[in-house]
Amino acid sequence: MSPRQLLALFICLPPGIARGQQNVPLSRLQRASVETVQTDVPIIAGRAIGGVSVDDAGRIYASNFRKKVFRIELDGSVTTLTTDFERASGNTIDSNDDLLQSEYDLNALYRIHEDGSRTLVTDTGLDGPVGVTQHENDIYVVNYLGNTISRVSPEGVTSLFSADPLLNGPNGIVFNAFGEMYVVNLKDNLLLHVDEQGRASILAAIGQSLSFNNAHLVAIGKSLYVSKIFEHRIYRVTLAGEIDFVIGTGAPGVQDGIAPGSARLYHPNGMAVGPDGRTIYTNNYIGAMGTPGSPMRIRTIELW
Repeated sequence: MSPRQLLALFICLPPGIARGQQNVPLSRLQRASVETVQTDVPIIAGRAIGGVSVDDAGRIYASNFRKKVFRIELDGSVTTLTTDFERASGNTIDSNDDLLQSEYDLNALYRIHEDGSRTLVTDTGLDGPVGVTQHENDIYVVNYLGNTISRVSPEGVTSLFSADPLLNGPNGIVFNAFGEMYVVNLKDNLLLHVDEQGRASILAAIGQSLSFNNAHLVAIGKSLYVSKIFEHRIYRVTLAGEIDFVIGTGAPGVQDGIAPGSARLYHPNGMAVGPDGRTIYTNNYIGAMGTPGSPMRIRTIELW
């Protein structure tokens, strides 16, 4: 089998900016360089790709929006954790270091354990679940088909958290370090802030207002990073709604180079932050979306 590539994009900040020093003005961002690493086993995505997560050890989890969930080990080899899903969509690492994995077709949420076994968290109150995150003791899931956000208690009881009319194919969800919820819509270009009562407001309209464009997002300090799946870019947005940095030229590709100059992304989708707090992981779908057997490539963006 042909080798997979694990791409590392290094975004360089001025010396002295370390984890925890997150009040430095975003305008001080300087440049990005690219490094390529090989993985041993290719990951075949199928016709689409799902979520990506990283555990505290640095192992990467990826779902292929079909039956499989993979784990990329520290040596670059790939373990197929499970083939029991119909459409494994968004995921996240929970407080017990297990993988919370959405099941889009069956409207369910599972917990996948170290050995690949899984237990059902809930199969009620979900409607096309995609993005999932945990905040304090509760789990929050965005429902793409239902245009809602569900909250799941530690006991697995599902309740409606938000049905705000601004939710339009919600796909990605995250809490930042300040406990604030943010959601991106796949069906438009809106990045939303959702308050504690489930009321949504527009933080930013990002990039081209194409249908099916926003994918997922992560939060680092006072910044949000949003993947634009059909624009082949990742945007950085401040908590004031300002867009101040773009990764990817807009042309599809896996080219190493300088961001925002020559580095290219290809259908960036799932996003996660690594254990160092400054590395972003994203899965790229290589080729025309919907093409059977197209490969998935995992790429990393390291913030300095």
